[in-house]
Amino acid sequence: MYGDIAKVKEKCKIDTADYDNELETALEEASNYIDVRVGQYVNLPFVAVPNIINDIANDLAAAIWRENRAESESYDDKHIILFRSRAEASLSFYISLLEAKERKKGATLDRNESWSV
Repeated sequence: MYGDIAKVKEKCKIDTADYDNELETALEEASNYIDVRVGQYVNLPFVAVPNIINDIANDLAAAIWRENRAESESYDDKHIILFRSRAEASLSFYISLLEAKERKKGATLDRNESWSV
């Protein structure tokens, strides 16, 4: 699983452990989504998770958690949009780098190759 629950809690302004299970589920969903998007370019699991992947997972998990909570509570949609947009933009950028590297090498990245943006 990518990301860090403490960083997601910080983004969501949570200072209690009451939501840890929900946040962990959101991180799992975010991690699965990332795997689907980058899996065609790299062998998974990552040997060393690039920092950008952890950052994307944190933003995406924050968006997922807030979306889930918005169904039962009043949350400002601008934060959901901000977190999801930032995660999607970063993920698209990372994938474009993977595609460029793949075109240059003519093959997918090696499982043991660790590089980050």
